[in-house]
Amino acid sequence: LVSIICTWILYSTGCDVPIIYREVDTFNNISSSCNTDCNSSWSLEFFCAEDKKHQFLSLCHAGCKGPPVIEDQDTFYQDCECAAEALASTSDAFGDAFGGTVLKGPCPGNCDDLYTFFIALVIILPSLWVSGPLGVSRFLITMRCIHEEDKEVGVLMLVAAGSLLSGFLSPPIFGSILDNSCKFRPEGASCELYDSEEMRKNFFLGMMLALGLVIVLEVFIFIFGRKLKLYSRMKK
Repeated sequence: LVSIICTWILYSTGCDVPIIYREVDTFNNISSSCNTDCNSSWSLEFFCAEDKKHQFLSLCHAGCKGPPVIEDQDTFYQDCECAAEALASTSDAFGDAFGGTVLKGPCPGNCDDLYTFFIALVIILPSLWVSGPLGVSRFLITMRCIHEEDKEVGVLMLVAAGSLLSGFLSPPIFGSILDNSCKFRPEGASCELYDSEEMRKNFFLGMMLALGLVIVLEVFIFIFGRKLKLYSRMKK
Protein backbone atom coordinates (compact mmCIF):
# COMPACT_ATOMS: atom_id res chain seq x y z
CA LEU A 1 0.00 0.00 0.00
CA VAL A 2 2.87 2.38 0.78
CA SER A 3 4.38 1.66 -2.63
CA ILE A 4 1.05 2.31 -4.39
CA ILE A 5 0.64 5.64 -2.58
CA CYS A 6 4.19 6.71 -3.49
CA THR A 7 3.64 5.63 -7.09
CA TRP A 8 0.40 7.61 -7.23
CA ILE A 9 2.36 10.70 -6.12
CA LEU A 10 4.70 10.25 -9.08
CA TYR A 11 1.71 9.58 -11.36
CA SER A 12 -0.05 12.81 -10.39
CA THR A 13 3.03 15.06 -10.05
CA GLY A 14 5.32 15.58 -13.02
CA CYS A 15 8.02 17.88 -14.29
CA ASP A 16 7.40 21.01 -16.33
CA VAL A 17 6.81 20.02 -19.94
CA PRO A 18 8.51 22.32 -22.49
CA ILE A 19 6.26 24.05 -25.01
CA ILE A 20 7.15 23.04 -28.56
CA TYR A 21 6.54 25.88 -30.99
CA ARG A 22 3.73 25.00 -33.44
CA GLU A 23 3.81 21.41 -32.20
CA VAL A 24 0.70 20.28 -34.10
CA ASP A 25 2.12 21.19 -37.52
CA THR A 26 5.86 20.91 -36.90
CA PHE A 27 6.38 17.21 -37.52
CA ASN A 28 4.59 17.37 -40.89
CA ASN A 29 5.86 20.74 -42.08
CA ILE A 30 8.51 22.62 -40.16
CA SER A 31 8.32 25.71 -42.38
CA SER A 32 6.28 28.75 -41.35
CA SER A 33 6.23 32.49 -41.98
CA CYS A 34 9.20 33.04 -39.64
CA ASN A 35 11.45 30.37 -41.19
CA THR A 36 10.60 30.29 -44.89
CA ASP A 37 14.11 29.10 -45.75
CA CYS A 38 13.56 25.75 -44.05
CA ASN A 39 13.57 22.62 -46.17
CA SER A 40 11.67 19.42 -45.62
CA SER A 41 14.73 17.46 -44.43
CA TRP A 42 15.89 18.26 -40.91
CA SER A 43 17.46 16.46 -37.97
CA LEU A 44 16.22 16.70 -34.40
CA GLU A 45 18.37 18.94 -32.19
CA PHE A 46 16.92 20.76 -29.19
CA PHE A 47 17.17 24.51 -28.64
CA CYS A 48 15.63 26.40 -25.72
CA ALA A 49 14.28 29.95 -25.82
CA GLU A 50 15.15 32.62 -23.27
CA ASP A 51 12.09 31.94 -21.11
CA LYS A 52 13.36 28.33 -20.64
CA LYS A 53 9.88 27.05 -21.49
CA HIS A 54 9.61 27.20 -25.29
CA GLN A 55 11.58 24.52 -27.07
CA PHE A 56 12.56 24.22 -30.72
CA LEU A 57 13.52 21.08 -32.59
CA SER A 58 16.20 22.56 -34.83
CA LEU A 59 17.85 25.87 -35.73
CA CYS A 60 15.57 26.04 -38.74
CA HIS A 61 12.53 25.49 -36.53
CA ALA A 62 13.64 28.46 -34.38
CA GLY A 63 14.22 30.59 -37.50
CA CYS A 64 17.80 31.44 -36.52
CA LYS A 65 19.96 33.36 -38.97
CA GLY A 66 22.74 34.68 -36.74
CA PRO A 67 26.09 32.95 -36.10
CA PRO A 68 26.69 30.92 -32.93
CA VAL A 69 27.97 32.70 -29.83
CA ILE A 70 29.89 30.61 -27.26
CA GLU A 71 29.86 31.76 -23.63
CA ASP A 72 31.07 29.57 -20.73
CA GLN A 73 30.69 26.36 -22.75
CA ASP A 74 27.12 27.35 -23.73
CA THR A 75 26.24 27.92 -27.37
CA PHE A 76 23.72 30.67 -28.17
CA TYR A 77 22.12 31.61 -31.47
CA GLN A 78 20.69 35.07 -32.05
CA ASP A 79 18.33 36.66 -34.55
CA CYS A 80 15.86 33.77 -34.34
CA GLU A 81 12.57 35.04 -35.75
CA CYS A 82 10.37 32.12 -34.62
CA ALA A 83 11.75 32.35 -31.09
CA ALA A 84 10.98 36.07 -31.02
CA GLU A 85 7.48 35.39 -32.34
CA ALA A 86 6.83 32.70 -29.72
CA LEU A 87 7.90 35.03 -26.89
CA ALA A 88 6.32 38.20 -28.27
CA SER A 89 3.80 38.44 -25.42
CA THR A 90 6.12 37.36 -22.57
CA SER A 91 8.80 39.14 -20.54
CA ASP A 92 11.42 38.28 -17.94
CA ALA A 93 11.32 38.92 -14.19
CA PHE A 94 12.43 42.52 -14.72
CA GLY A 95 9.71 43.26 -17.27
CA ASP A 96 12.10 43.31 -20.24
CA ALA A 97 10.85 41.69 -23.41
CA PHE A 98 12.57 38.53 -24.55
CA GLY A 99 14.47 38.62 -27.82
CA GLY A 100 15.10 36.05 -30.50
CA THR A 101 17.93 34.16 -28.78
CA VAL A 102 18.03 30.40 -28.19
CA LEU A 103 20.39 28.17 -26.23
CA LYS A 104 21.58 24.89 -27.67
CA GLY A 105 20.17 22.01 -25.65
CA PRO A 106 16.80 21.00 -24.16
CA CYS A 107 14.94 23.28 -21.77
CA PRO A 108 15.70 22.50 -18.11
CA GLY A 109 12.94 21.09 -15.93
CA ASN A 110 12.21 21.00 -12.20
CA CYS A 111 12.83 17.28 -11.85
CA ASP A 112 15.66 17.16 -9.29
CA ASP A 113 13.41 16.44 -6.29
CA LEU A 114 11.20 14.03 -8.24
CA TYR A 115 14.27 12.24 -9.58
CA THR A 116 15.56 11.66 -6.04
CA PHE A 117 12.12 10.44 -4.94
CA PHE A 118 11.90 8.13 -7.97
CA ILE A 119 15.32 6.57 -7.27
CA ALA A 120 14.37 6.03 -3.62
CA LEU A 121 10.99 4.48 -4.51
CA VAL A 122 11.95 2.29 -7.47
CA ILE A 123 15.52 1.22 -6.60
CA ILE A 124 16.57 1.83 -2.99
CA LEU A 125 13.33 0.97 -1.16
CA PRO A 126 12.61 -2.32 -3.03
CA SER A 127 16.26 -3.35 -2.57
CA LEU A 128 16.02 -2.80 1.19
CA TRP A 129 12.74 -4.70 1.38
CA VAL A 130 13.96 -7.66 -0.66
CA SER A 131 17.35 -7.94 1.01
CA GLY A 132 16.19 -6.84 4.48
CA PRO A 133 13.34 -8.00 6.74
CA LEU A 134 10.91 -8.85 3.93
CA GLY A 135 13.36 -11.00 1.99
CA VAL A 136 14.75 -12.75 5.05
CA SER A 137 11.31 -13.49 6.51
CA ARG A 138 10.02 -14.96 3.25
CA PHE A 139 13.13 -17.10 2.92
CA LEU A 140 12.76 -18.38 6.49
CA ILE A 141 9.10 -19.20 5.92
CA THR A 142 10.05 -21.12 2.77
CA MET A 143 12.74 -23.06 4.61
CA ARG A 144 10.38 -24.00 7.47
CA CYS A 145 7.55 -25.12 5.19
CA ILE A 146 9.61 -27.52 3.10
CA HIS A 147 11.09 -30.80 4.22
CA GLU A 148 14.83 -31.17 4.28
CA GLU A 149 14.98 -33.34 1.17
CA ASP A 150 12.94 -30.80 -0.86
CA LYS A 151 14.63 -27.57 0.20
CA GLU A 152 16.96 -27.33 -2.82
CA VAL A 153 14.12 -27.85 -5.31
CA GLY A 154 11.88 -25.40 -3.46
CA VAL A 155 14.46 -22.60 -3.47
CA LEU A 156 15.28 -23.30 -7.13
CA MET A 157 11.61 -23.11 -8.15
CA LEU A 158 11.13 -19.88 -6.17
CA VAL A 159 14.09 -18.15 -7.82
CA ALA A 160 13.31 -19.52 -11.29
CA ALA A 161 9.63 -18.52 -11.15
CA GLY A 162 10.46 -14.98 -10.00
CA SER A 163 13.08 -14.55 -12.71
CA LEU A 164 10.85 -15.92 -15.46
CA LEU A 165 7.81 -13.83 -14.51
CA SER A 166 9.80 -10.61 -14.23
CA GLY A 167 11.84 -11.29 -17.37
CA PHE A 168 9.01 -12.34 -19.69
CA LEU A 169 6.20 -9.98 -18.72
CA SER A 170 7.79 -6.67 -17.73
CA PRO A 171 9.92 -5.86 -20.84
CA PRO A 172 7.14 -6.21 -23.47
CA ILE A 173 4.49 -4.47 -21.33
CA PHE A 174 6.53 -1.47 -20.29
CA GLY A 175 8.30 -1.37 -23.67
CA SER A 176 4.89 -1.02 -25.31
CA ILE A 177 4.09 1.84 -22.92
CA LEU A 178 7.24 3.67 -24.00
CA ASP A 179 6.61 3.05 -27.71
CA ASN A 180 3.05 4.36 -27.50
CA SER A 181 4.38 7.63 -26.04
CA CYS A 182 6.44 8.44 -29.13
CA LYS A 183 5.71 11.80 -30.76
CA PHE A 184 8.29 11.86 -33.54
CA ARG A 185 9.74 8.81 -35.26
CA PRO A 186 11.65 9.33 -38.53
CA GLU A 187 10.96 6.75 -41.20
CA GLY A 188 13.09 3.67 -40.62
CA ALA A 189 14.55 5.01 -37.36
CA SER A 190 13.88 4.78 -33.64
CA CYS A 191 11.81 7.31 -31.74
CA GLU A 192 13.56 10.65 -31.25
CA LEU A 193 10.95 12.53 -29.21
CA TYR A 194 8.57 11.21 -26.56
CA ASP A 195 5.50 12.68 -24.91
CA SER A 196 6.89 12.83 -21.37
CA GLU A 197 3.48 13.55 -19.83
CA GLU A 198 1.81 10.52 -21.43
CA MET A 199 4.82 8.32 -20.75
CA ARG A 200 4.87 9.26 -17.07
CA LYS A 201 1.18 8.59 -16.52
CA ASN A 202 1.12 5.30 -18.45
CA PHE A 203 4.32 4.05 -16.79
CA PHE A 204 3.22 4.70 -13.21
CA LEU A 205 -0.31 3.51 -13.96
CA GLY A 206 1.21 0.21 -15.06
CA MET A 207 3.25 0.09 -11.85
CA MET A 208 0.16 0.72 -9.72
CA LEU A 209 -1.76 -2.04 -11.51
CA ALA A 210 1.14 -4.45 -11.02
CA LEU A 211 1.39 -3.58 -7.31
CA GLY A 212 -2.38 -3.97 -6.95
CA LEU A 213 -2.21 -7.41 -8.56
CA VAL A 214 0.53 -8.41 -6.11
CA ILE A 215 -1.64 -7.35 -3.16
CA VAL A 216 -4.62 -9.32 -4.51
CA LEU A 217 -2.48 -12.44 -4.96
CA GLU A 218 -1.00 -12.07 -1.46
CA VAL A 219 -4.50 -11.87 0.06
CA PHE A 220 -5.60 -14.86 -2.04
CA ILE A 221 -2.63 -16.91 -0.83
CA PHE A 222 -3.28 -15.92 2.78
CA ILE A 223 -6.97 -16.87 2.64
CA PHE A 224 -6.72 -20.14 0.71
CA GLY A 225 -3.17 -21.22 1.50
CA ARG A 226 -2.90 -20.86 5.26
CA LYS A 227 -4.57 -24.24 5.85
CA LEU A 228 -2.83 -25.96 2.98
CA LYS A 229 -0.93 -29.08 3.99
CA LEU A 230 2.08 -29.68 1.83
CA TYR A 231 2.91 -32.98 3.49
CA SER A 232 0.51 -35.55 4.91
CA ARG A 233 1.58 -37.09 8.17
CA MET A 234 2.59 -40.70 7.96
CA LYS A 235 0.52 -42.99 10.15
CA LYS A 236 2.53 -45.17 12.41
